Amino acid sequence: MKLDIEILTNLKLFEGLSLSDLNRISQEIRFNHKTFKAGKVIKNIYDRCDEMIFVNKGTVVSELKGSNTKFTFIEEYTPPYMLEAYSLFGLSPRYTKKYIAKTETDILSIDKKTLLELLGKYDIFNLNYLNMICSYAQLFRHKNLLYKSESIKDKIMQFAMRLSETYSGNKVLYIKKEDLAAIIHETRVRTSQAIQELCEEGYLSKQRGILIFKEHIFKNKQLSANFIL
Repeated sequence: MKLDIEILTNLKLFEGLSLSDLNRISQEIRFNHKTFKAGKVIKNIYDRCDEMIFVNKGTVVSELKGSNTKFTFIEEYTPPYMLEAYSLFGLSPRYTKKYIAKTETDILSIDKKTLLELLGKYDIFNLNYLNMICSYAQLFRHKNLLYKSESIKDKIMQFAMRLSETYSGNKVLYIKKEDLAAIIHETRVRTSQAIQELCEEGYLSKQRGILIFKEHIFKNKQLSANFIL
């Protein structure tokens, strides 16, 4: 599929390329296009990551289950977004989460061979990819530096932050209070009290077995600084 240049300019990897380069890419590079109806699985966890996937339209959610399956963490992504660009290379080139179309979703993709050709041919494209990978690495390092607090509220928020891939989008944690208490090494009663306080302070809302984290908490550095080193 040949792409309109306007679509390319909305994709972060192509930012900064000249009009002539964009025109050449749109004519020479084959992009695969797929549309997924709401509820359809785009990629399953452990599927081989052998293509760069761009979410061009629609909303996608990722589903991450704990190793003991005692919790499920749902995170929402809006376009433009790339699915696990960091999983294309390395020791384990497989998806680490399950991705589902929340609304009707259009995706564009290029295979790994084509990606390598673009990386070798266009310095700006190469730099954009390196910047993106470095940003992921810095985010993961940042999460590992979260200080160990004695506050139960801090522990709950830090647990959600460690599971998050971005600081934007809605995030929902499906977990029983006793399981969350065990993970953060606290009693169920004290954990329940901390959840109630976080709700009253506007950091999250709750339903039975569900914690819904407010998007503005992760995006607002001043607020999230309460929980970050």
